[in-house]
Amino acid sequence: MARGRSLIRLIKLILNLGGRPGRTVTELAARLGCVERTVWRDLQVLEAGGVPLTNERDGRQTRWFMADGHTRSLGIPFTHDELLALHFGRHLLQSLKGTVFADALQSALDKIEAGVSPAALRLLQQLDQGISARTPGFKEYARFRETIEVLREAIERCRTVEIVYLSFGREVLSTRRVDPYQLWYQHGGLYLAAYCYTRQQVRTFAVERIRGVTPCPETFTRPADFNLEKYLEASFGLFRGKAERIRLRFSRAVARYVEERQWHPSQRSERLLTGELEVTLQVAPELDLQRWILSYGKEVEVLEPKKLRDQIRAEWLAALRGTAGRREQVTLRAEASGRTSRRRTQAQAARTGKSLLAPGAVTAAEKR
Repeated sequence: MARGRSLIRLIKLILNLGGRPGRTVTELAARLGCVERTVWRDLQVLEAGGVPLTNERDGRQTRWFMADGHTRSLGIPFTHDELLALHFGRHLLQSLKGTVFADALQSALDKIEAGVSPAALRLLQQLDQGISARTPGFKEYARFRETIEVLREAIERCRTVEIVYLSFGREVLSTRRVDPYQLWYQHGGLYLAAYCYTRQQVRTFAVERIRGVTPCPETFTRPADFNLEKYLEASFGLFRGKAERIRLRFSRAVARYVEERQWHPSQRSERLLTGELEVTLQVAPELDLQRWILSYGKEVEVLEPKKLRDQIRAEWLAALRGTAGRREQVTLRAEASGRTSRRRTQAQAARTGKSLLAPGAVTAAEKR
């Protein structure tokens, strides 16, 4: 753990040494949250690793910065922090391994590493070990390499394609002629925005559900006003619809977690005196938003709109019934003192395996 902290500190130090007028050791210590002695030691480590540092006197102070032309000393037009960003990007693209995107990035990194000095390469590898990224739940696209290649070329050449697509809801294959506008990566998946001649509008297609793609001889003109951000601005995730005012109240238990993240550009958050968090969004109340709300269970309440509130309530009731629509009736036994809550009673029964039925109570099945 200590080694990881020191590597992260070295990364921050490099980012604070980018060109004139430079920074003093005192300023660097304040920015890194450490003592000056530690900064001096880290500067020595960077110099030993081949990082071209220099300094200049500014009155009574000495300012440290990257030497002019330090990118040329690497033999490539990148700074050390830019190289680190490329290595970090490699981790983010792990789900695209085996596709042109990941292969091209790895090829660029191989060329870069071939051009740096051995000392600089060792430092870069150490920094790479100090920062990484995880993308759980991602989809693997190596087997869709050919599909991605055809789509990418069609986008670049503005060529219409014919796709065989498996619909999300009905699980039915259909053949569509589409004008592919843009590929984008979101939530561990790769998606295509394309004008669909069948639907007569721009639609979203999941790349892994494209079962075949064939270029057509026709070309198209991409609309000048098409913008992916505008296309998705009312979407909380991928499902599009008409934006509505969504108002949610999160409990104190999860307020900080929700507050610290940007869930949507329209998000507005307000802490209440109770410690709860009220969040307002302008998005379509579609499936992605509903799943997000349901993931917080009892820690969130839908304040508006009423239709969404009713949908969430219906989902919870359906979950209690199960996939078969069954209903279970039990009568909970309350202690004479009345101090034991229903939640505590259920937890105790779960631990002991004893029934929650009061003496003499019967289930609906027994009545039948």
